[in-house]
Formats: sequence, C-alpha cells, structure tokens
Amino acid sequence: RRNAKRVAYLHFDIDRFIHVNDTLGHSMGDQILQQIGQRLNGCIRQQDLVARFVGDEFGVGVTDVESDEFVQEFLQALLGAFAEPFNIQQQEIFLAPSIGVAFFPDDSIEFDELARCADIALQSAKREGGANYHFYQKSMQQDANGRLILESALRYAIEREEFQLHYQPKLSLERRGIVGVEALLRWQRKDEGMVMPG
Repeated sequence: RRNAKRVAYLHFDIDRFIHVNDTLGHSMGDQILQQIGQRLNGCIRQQDLVARFVGDEFGVGVTDVESDEFVQEFLQALLGAFAEPFNIQQQEIFLAPSIGVAFFPDDSIEFDELARCADIALQSAKREGGANYHFYQKSMQQDANGRLILESALRYAIEREEFQLHYQPKLSLERRGIVGVEALLRWQRKDEGMVMPG
C-alpha cells in the first residue's frame, strides 16, 4: 500500500502429501517439508516472502509485481522446483503443488480476504487434477458458494427422502434386446423438481 505496488499472494499445498506421511511417517514427511522450504527459498527474490502455515500448506508473497507475465514466469519456476524428486533415505519421491494466486490490491486490500481468494483459486486448481495453478476470479467465489449451498441441500435431501431409485435398461444392438439395467439415483428437489445428472 505504501509503495503503491501490486503483490501476488500464492497459497499452495502439496498434492497427495498425506500419502507421504501415511507410508513413510511424519518424521520423513517433515524432512521433505524442509527440502521443499529450501527449494522455495531458491526460487524467490530477497524482497519476497515464503511461509509455511500448517502441514503442507505454504504462502508466498511476491512483491513489486510489474505484470501478470512476471508472475506466470515465477509460477513456472516454482513448479520447476518440484521437477526433481525429493530424496529421503535412498528413496525418490515425486511431488507437485497446487497453487492459488490472488493479487493485492486487485482482489483485496486486506490480507485475510486476499488469502481467502488465493485459497479459492487453489481449490479450483485441485479440482482440475492438481500440479498446476489458477488465478483467482470472482466467478470462482460464486462456484464455491454454489457448492456450499448444494452440499447443504444434499444433506437435507437425505432427511427429506428426495432421492428416487430409477432403473434404466441397457440395450445391445448386436443381440437386439435388453442385456442389463443401470441403477440410477435421481434427486427430486422439493421446490425445484428433478435435478439433471449433469
């Protein structure tokens, strides 16, 4: 704010890191997190900031952002830091991050809101399979709100017995007849009617 400069805030975590802790143990996971921290320090400039929040969640503040292209180059370098395997007790482990990006002051001027925007973008990156990054867009917030409403509605749907079982025949053109059935659960919402499968 003082320098009237843009800042890119990156929030990311390591895809499927829980499997490392589950299979190798938490002490090995901690060693990998330390290696990740060292690699991240190798990516940033002196004026940037890296922080580990909890578990495998990290935050990076990239200051004095001149352009979105600069941030994309930085993100490519960050993803490149994960290209080489991590070595723990003669074992090679390949990991990749999912990253959400939000900008100060574009997306927010308050850190908590900026972090929330970056986290929404992170979840969007994860839904597409991970190992990539997404920039925050306002439409992501609407999607997140829609998912929250849908999850709540699903809980009530069970209580209200709004689900119906349907059977759909499977036809064989070769045999010219029915060869089986598909069991389908359909959602008949109280006020909105049948929810389409999509």
